[in-house]
Amino acid sequence: MVARAPFRRFDRLPTRARAIRLGWLLTALLCWGALPGSSVARAAACAAPFHEGLEEAIERVTAELAETPDAADLYLRRAGLERLHGDFEACAGDLERTGELEPDLPGLALGRSRLARALGAEAEALAWVDIELRSETLGPDLAFEALELRAELLGSAGRPADALAAWTTLIDLHPAPSPDWFLARACFQEPEAAVRGLDDGLARIGDSISLLLAACDLEEELGRIDAACSRLQKVADSSARPENWYARQGDLLARAGRPAEARERYLAARARLQERPRQQRLTASARRLATHIDTALAELPR
Repeated sequence: MVARAPFRRFDRLPTRARAIRLGWLLTALLCWGALPGSSVARAAACAAPFHEGLEEAIERVTAELAETPDAADLYLRRAGLERLHGDFEACAGDLERTGELEPDLPGLALGRSRLARALGAEAEALAWVDIELRSETLGPDLAFEALELRAELLGSAGRPADALAAWTTLIDLHPAPSPDWFLARACFQEPEAAVRGLDDGLARIGDSISLLLAACDLEEELGRIDAACSRLQKVADSSARPENWYARQGDLLARAGRPAEARERYLAARARLQERPRQQRLTASARRLATHIDTALAELPR
């Protein structure tokens, strides 16, 4: 008999839970929220200087190659920059040249894996990353990069049990794991196991807002509203803007059908906001919070 995998398929999670877990994986895109304008304008604002910097970096490596035309590591470095720039044909050419000069160069198979992924060939990408991980000359930094890419590829390939194992391996082996890895692993775990995993992350790396909020979301999913509120209180206690977290507590309690407690939290948020200097109360974020509090209070049942 096949043992039941220790996770729920992502597509079988409730709609709100799916949205929550997708949100965890978008924490790296916080620059969007910090820029004004439409999503297209924000994307352009972030992408333009990024691509300009890549073009300059490609030019610098090209100049180095003019001096040392047989340097395989320079071709590999330029290939990575070209991939990020979206010039996949040039990237493929430089990877091919790298292989001609030094076929066993550490990072070459990883570069080929990343290009294959960018082109949508994820099975090929996984094959290349496995080749990289079998290399006897692979250093720790490249090994961790390869393990991370492998975990991502397994998840997108619809192999959640393997992805869960891969993220766990990466987290266990790395001396300073990224909070994002704990969030990624939690997407493939049952809520109870995911909470434990996030708490393990908090114990290893210290307080992390992203991990605390993810654990709070899972506590709510499990129906542990008081535990979720306690986690939000922990964030509020260390925040320069606790009113934001009081309002989140109000939202949580309102969703849980506890209007009296929700009202108390919203009123606490409003009181704390009103204590701010006038200049701070007039900022766009403060006005949005005030509007949210007023709307939420008006919608609570009497």
